[in-house]
Amino acid sequence: MPACAEKIGVALSTGAGRVGEERLHMSKSERLKLLTLIVLIGFGSSVCIHYCRAGYGNLPYPATTWLCKPHDRFDAFAGGTENHYFGDFYVTWAQSHDPNPYRPSSVVVPSNYFPFTHILFKPLAAIPYNAALPLFLIGTLVGISAYLAWTLRVDDRLDNLKNVFVLCVMSYPVQMVVDRGNIEGLLFLLIAAFVACMQRGKVGWSVVALSCAAAMKLYPGLFALMYLARRQYQAFAGCCVLTLLLSVSSLAVFDGGIVANARDMLGVLRTCDASADTGTHVVQHGSSFHGMLRSCGFLLGAREEPIAVFNRLNLLFSLATLGLLLAAHLRCRLKSWESCALITFAIVLVPKVSFDYKLVLLYLPLALFMNSYLPRRAALLYTLGFALMLVPKGFMCVRDDVSIGCIIGPLVMIAMACAILVSAYWPSRAAQAIDREALPNALATSAR
Repeated sequence: MPACAEKIGVALSTGAGRVGEERLHMSKSERLKLLTLIVLIGFGSSVCIHYCRAGYGNLPYPATTWLCKPHDRFDAFAGGTENHYFGDFYVTWAQSHDPNPYRPSSVVVPSNYFPFTHILFKPLAAIPYNAALPLFLIGTLVGISAYLAWTLRVDDRLDNLKNVFVLCVMSYPVQMVVDRGNIEGLLFLLIAAFVACMQRGKVGWSVVALSCAAAMKLYPGLFALMYLARRQYQAFAGCCVLTLLLSVSSLAVFDGGIVANARDMLGVLRTCDASADTGTHVVQHGSSFHGMLRSCGFLLGAREEPIAVFNRLNLLFSLATLGLLLAAHLRCRLKSWESCALITFAIVLVPKVSFDYKLVLLYLPLALFMNSYLPRRAALLYTLGFALMLVPKGFMCVRDDVSIGCIIGPLVMIAMACAILVSAYWPSRAAQAIDREALPNALATSAR
């Protein structure tokens, strides 16, 4: 009888523990079901809205699609660089043929990418465009799908297929990557390799992956803050040195010499920065803080934009963001997904021009978030935030093809970043309870 009573007591306590855990914790499967449901509804609603506006209202672009102009082909002989099919890929592919991509050619404008990008594109530039394009797009989609299948897998195979299909085919950021043919998909895969190596303790390989990404577009270097948070100072220094070596050696390959090529590249980047203050073409399909300010001006019907004020506000916001980001990584015990999310938000918000294909980087913190322990309410709110960033928001235009999404997206990311920082500095009792349960639960899961 005593033994029987002991077993009953153990069973009751185990059951009570599971009920308490379910009350505190929102499972990965629950979060994924909510996320994919919202993405599915958002995609379906956008299809219906734009179909009705185009088919029944006979409205022109941008009422016909939430993506870029689908009817404007790239004319290689005219040298145009307006919106066009897979245009970003075409420009990068064409520039990689040139002996120096930072000087004007007869086909395209000078490159605003870092030199290592064109070194990586040399193999694609060696084959015809009609073969290089599908190879690049298929490789990007397969890589993103494989990452989602690997990081978001659950016990049910049908759920796995559904999750990958919805988040790869119906997701607005992935659609933008494909629509533009942008190298952001390749950057995503390199940074994903960095995160995976970091999670498995393969620091050396993580340095290589992150350095390659930072040598293509400098901003992935912000992820090196994760080394500082883990007190891995040698890895941080190694990443900086390797990025510099890849950039300098790539400049040496082009005609003109390292110094002249660096001067040309910086000149192109300064021109791009100055062009961010004029026109709507640098605001549309974007999620930067500067673009949000300009979009608010469009929404309010401002005839003349106070660009000088916007630039000062953007500078203050950028300095505050980078300062808080550094302080949070040095002073707070951030979870991996929180660190990754804050860095990703900064990468999207801080530049003056930040097109929505960058939002594909949100899959990095999203995957870490789905595999983390959080209080149910917090998990629900963050899931809703991620879902809002993955759905099209072009149902209302404020000027030309600048949609209300240029305002909603940055506001959602700023709200999520503030919530992460507040919870990092002042964790709630529920979060502390989850933290105490997370380690033993994770150990039990790995043991099973």
